[in-house]
Amino acid sequence: MAWLKVGLLALLMALGVQVYGDNSANGRSILVDLKLDSSLQQYAEKPWIVYVFARPEDKRVPLASKKLTLDRVPLLVELTEKNYLLENLTLANADQVVVYVKVTRHGSPHKTAVGDLLGESKTVDFGQSPQQRIELVIDQEVK
Repeated sequence: MAWLKVGLLALLMALGVQVYGDNSANGRSILVDLKLDSSLQQYAEKPWIVYVFARPEDKRVPLASKKLTLDRVPLLVELTEKNYLLENLTLANADQVVVYVKVTRHGSPHKTAVGDLLGESKTVDFGQSPQQRIELVIDQEVK
C-alpha cells in the first residue's frame, strides 16, 4: 500500500500539482484538496496565513493542523497523526472529524476577524478507512 501512495504522490508532482505534507504511510491521514472559491479569487495572490486543521465537531482543540500561505493554494495538504498540537490528542483519538480552513489577515489562529476567509468539510469518518481524501473549499468571507 505504501508503494501505491508514493507512486500517486510522484504522479501528482509530475503533473505539477503541489503536495504539502509529510507523506506518512502509518496511521490515520486525510489528504485535503484545498481550493479557493471563484468568488474569492481576488485574494489568490495574497501571502495571508492559512490554517488547515481537523477536529471533532464537539471539541475546540485540533487533532491535526498545518500552516501555509494563501498564495500557495490550490494544493494538496496531508494531515496525519504526526501533525498534532498536543501529543496526547491526534487523529487516532477520534473516529469522526471535520476539517476546517481559516485564512487570517492578522496571523492569529485563535480569533476570527472581519475579512478572514473560512471553509469547512463534511464529516470525515475513519470507520470507512484510515486514509481519507476530501475536497475543502475556502468559500466564506467574514463580514
